Amino acid sequence: MKIQSVWTCAVAVTVSTIAIGCSAEADETGSGESEVISSTSAYTSLEGADCGAQSFDGVTTGGCVGMKDYQALRYRNDGGKTTVEVLRNGHPFEIDLRSVPFFGSASRLGAKAEWRGVGLAIGQVDPYALILRYFTTTPGGGETNHMVVTRLEADGICVLGTVSGAEPNHNEKARQIADANRSTRCPRRCGALRADEVLNAGESVTSCGNAYSLTMQGDGNLVLYQAATGRAVWHSQTHGTDARTAVMQGDGNLVVYGAAGAPRWSSNTHGHGGAWLNVDDWGGMYVENPANYGAPFWWAPTDGPGE
Repeated sequence: MKIQSVWTCAVAVTVSTIAIGCSAEADETGSGESEVISSTSAYTSLEGADCGAQSFDGVTTGGCVGMKDYQALRYRNDGGKTTVEVLRNGHPFEIDLRSVPFFGSASRLGAKAEWRGVGLAIGQVDPYALILRYFTTTPGGGETNHMVVTRLEADGICVLGTVSGAEPNHNEKARQIADANRSTRCPRRCGALRADEVLNAGESVTSCGNAYSLTMQGDGNLVLYQAATGRAVWHSQTHGTDARTAVMQGDGNLVVYGAAGAPRWSSNTHGHGGAWLNVDDWGGMYVENPANYGAPFWWAPTDGPGE
């Protein structure tokens, strides 16, 4: 079977739409039989009328009701190209669709979105994956479609792979990809060190525009650098020690550890489970809660320009 497996990181963007009017409906091709135990699917209609679609100056936007913690699935068609994002607790995450064949050509979505997850009630799941049918225009003017399988996480979304809609049993193959990766972590996002992720000596977290990098140096120091000037904006003052790793712990604490596992520095932000470290393109660095977008952050040694 032809399965295009890719990993692409999500980028948070904003599209002004209102989430109204969607309903859960049956799959357009039926549900599969060989599903992982406790995994099931629920559906959201993506039809324009169900999503309150609006058109202005050649741009069509729609906001569809989501599933559980995902309040909305929103789309935007600008000049024939469709982009999609999900909204979780007020924070929008765009799906990176560049892996879809002929992406960038005229495109549209299928009639429904499939939320794959653990069943909660009829038509409701706690989703760990989202599957979309994405149509694109071929160079010859024809149309092709692929099932796009994404992994949903509290702090982002990434594409696991695509399955050609011409493949036999393509819906079931897409579900198999989703179920096989239900516990898989998305690759490290630009500008972010997420809960339980580690920076080893020589590794960095770089802002999405490559303006700033936080590097765990071999001399034991954790340092934030401005790329344009090479200037150190902040550091943990642990140079000359045996520190070799920086860990964004699951309890919300950012900790620099020595070779024997002894802590050499920390942000003192424990007690905020699921928090992550963010490095932005303005030189800001802070520990925040991605599941509660807009809430105050807990640690910010730098706050952008002028630091």
